Amino acid sequence: MDKPIRLLLLAASAAAFLAPVAIYIAHFGWNITADHERWGEMGAAMAGIYAPAVGLLTLYVLYRQLITSQQQAEFIEIQHLYQSSDARLNTVLENINQSLADAYARERLRLVNEITVMVRSSNGTGDRVSRNLASLWHVVYCCLEGFDNPKNVWLNHSYLSLQQKVVLRLGIANCHALDRLAYMEHVNVTFIFDRSLNNI
Repeated sequence: MDKPIRLLLLAASAAAFLAPVAIYIAHFGWNITADHERWGEMGAAMAGIYAPAVGLLTLYVLYRQLITSQQQAEFIEIQHLYQSSDARLNTVLENINQSLADAYARERLRLVNEITVMVRSSNGTGDRVSRNLASLWHVVYCCLEGFDNPKNVWLNHSYLSLQQKVVLRLGIANCHALDRLAYMEHVNVTFIFDRSLNNI
């Protein structure tokens, strides 16, 4: 909320809070009485005016506490989801890196990356190494699943963070190639590293 609006609301609240006292003083005067009944009448009048306002203020504070508590619970849940997905992602990326240590797997990815027209055969590539890499790549997408939500700042930040981790660990060229390989092996995901595959 902007500072001028906040100041205006504060001034309006102060005026509304002090208005009954000012009206009482204007109507009955400044003189302080020793009469107990007059004090009782003034107390009853002020209680009748301020009690609903204090009640509404209390309800508002409780409502804000409830909202804050829900946001904290959601954040803790997202944080737990992120940590478990991050741990699983680390394991999968390590397995992919181990698989890519094999010269045949690296060559396979290089060839897949050079394909200009993507086609799928009914049984995929028919290659065990390719199927293994595509399966591991599918697990990477499973780790990212549920985080792609632009409306939720925490989820979206986690999604981008995990996605960047994948790119940093494997390199963007390998990510593109693995998307293409997964496409050829009929992995059913919405591709994020080579988005052109989603339109084929």
